[in-house]
Amino acid sequence: MRHDATLKGGATWSERARRGSGDYSLDLNSTNPAKRKAYAATAGPAVDTKDSFTVSAWAYLAGTGSDQVVLSAPGAQDAAFELYYSAKQKKWAFGRGAQDRGDTVDVVSYGDAANPPARVWTHLAGVFDTKRDTDRTNDTVQLFVNGRSQGQPVNLSVEAAAYQPWTSAKGLQIGRTKDDGFYQWYFHGYVDEAAVWQRALRSVDVAEVSALAQAGGQATALVADWNAGPSTGNEIKDASGYARPGLTLSTEGAPRRARPRHSPAPVTTRRPARPSRSARQRWGLPAPSSTSSPATITAPPAWRSTRRLWR
Repeated sequence: MRHDATLKGGATWSERARRGSGDYSLDLNSTNPAKRKAYAATAGPAVDTKDSFTVSAWAYLAGTGSDQVVLSAPGAQDAAFELYYSAKQKKWAFGRGAQDRGDTVDVVSYGDAANPPARVWTHLAGVFDTKRDTDRTNDTVQLFVNGRSQGQPVNLSVEAAAYQPWTSAKGLQIGRTKDDGFYQWYFHGYVDEAAVWQRALRSVDVAEVSALAQAGGQATALVADWNAGPSTGNEIKDASGYARPGLTLSTEGAPRRARPRHSPAPVTTRRPARPSRSARQRWGLPAPSSTSSPATITAPPAWRSTRRLWR
């Protein structure tokens, strides 16, 4: 089932999309102060948040200075789920309010790694699992980042004794959430391929979704870009946005060796065997002299090496 989302608050489309040229993403990255609350929303609920479900999206975070929500399902006061970046923890997160109240406890599954890179595409998924029963004490939430589960599933009843599974009656929000009765935590960046399932996906299923398969094979993605062209000094910096370590050159530069088309024959230090008497006579060779000089071994000239510096 497809749920159409309406763009609001200055949201627009961008050609900076996860699948590259010819694809489009939701642009929530305006620098115009009047458009810093851009978002998109469906007219009604996209998933029943009281039962098991999975949500996912590709997120391109422009900056890490504030809490920013990729997807959420708001209620009257809080949200039944939030897939977001936590500025306090400096991690990706997935959680839900224990109840639809302004003073409720949010139970959260955080990413394993702090300080995730900004300005790169990251696949996020959140799984709410009721274990297909009505026992609220075994309900869990778990975050996945780039197809990998983050820690162990978090039990909602253990973390919040007042937890009760509840249903969001409002539309799916892309780029914001509701907290204390007000919409906030607007996302700044790009969002692509948001999806929901009315079931708890298995780890292998989430990994498959994050693999970004397409006709003809898997879509490729840039993860590092060491370009010597614009680099200066003795370091080639990574320009991909993934914050890879730079490549440091030696003070003498990067040597390159000229290689011959054909390798020379190995040098031997043994005196060649003399032909037999009959062979000398047959070829008209002179008789060996008792004062013959030692065999002379001539080694091939050393291969020249050239040094070329990155500019």
